[in-house]
Amino acid sequence: MQHIAILTLKPTATEAAQAQHRKAEVAAVWEMTRSDVLRTIHFFSGRGRGALLHIEAKDLPEAEAHVRRLPMVEAGLLDAQVLTLAPFTGFEVLFAEKPL
Repeated sequence: MQHIAILTLKPTATEAAQAQHRKAEVAAVWEMTRSDVLRTIHFFSGRGRGALLHIEAKDLPEAEAHVRRLPMVEAGLLDAQVLTLAPFTGFEVLFAEKPL
């Protein structure tokens, strides 16, 4: 199953605290990539800084467990939300004989 993890930097996460965990965080992300758990990762900014991770895991609890093991999540520097993705089924409306 595919999941999206939205990691948002907490306002209390100082640059010094981030720097203390940065190398371990990148190493953990690399290990997730090598083990075919992490498909893609992107940074975002705007209403908050953070990252979006595209994760492959058997179910939501497994995906959440991967995210909880990230050093910056463990250290309380990031808020994490994990969502399960489902295939888009909206195209069927294009082919329905009667409006759905």
